[in-house]
Amino acid sequence: MISAMCYNFGHQVWLKTWQPIINRIRSTTVNRDTLTQDILKELLHYNPDTGVFTWRRRDRRWFATKRAHSVWNARYAGRKAGTTKGPYVQLILVGVRCYGHQAAYLYAHGYVPDEILHDNQDGRFNAISNLKAGTRAENLKNMKGRKGTASGVTGVSRMRGKWQVCVMVNGRRVRGGTFATIAQAKIAAKALYQKHGFHPNHGNFEEHKNVQI
Repeated sequence: MISAMCYNFGHQVWLKTWQPIINRIRSTTVNRDTLTQDILKELLHYNPDTGVFTWRRRDRRWFATKRAHSVWNARYAGRKAGTTKGPYVQLILVGVRCYGHQAAYLYAHGYVPDEILHDNQDGRFNAISNLKAGTRAENLKNMKGRKGTASGVTGVSRMRGKWQVCVMVNGRRVRGGTFATIAQAKIAAKALYQKHGFHPNHGNFEEHKNVQI
């Protein structure tokens, strides 16, 4: 009985102390529907040439306490924003997680398209000149070859001692022939991709540009 009374009293004290702070934090949380170009520009500086984001000094209204406001600005203002674990830059903006290329496109153009293509296939390079709005199908036509494959070239595989070309175009297999060398297969695959409108960088062809036929 006494333990229950102590727990209830302690819980009431905790609520009285922390609930107002929690409510203030919740009131400033931004969800995906309200993450706008204006908010991005208030919180971040974006360099369109390098694709790098840096934190701006934040206004007092973003924080529950004056101390939190001072500590955050002292620690982060002016520093590079985002993490690069994985193929893309990731940002967390007042509770909203987004990719660097999405933030860059929103920052520059005011909206986020369904698909964003990295023209040079580097998902971490978010210069605005490297980002293009596209479709899912277009994005699939601008991909690097998979690491760990025998050929290192998308659409080229080892088959009974030779190199087979077979690419996926709009969900269907298109065969390009069988060749004695990987260089010959690479040339055939690249021609096939170009014929069907794939990006010139698709398939990791540059890694094999010095292979002799």
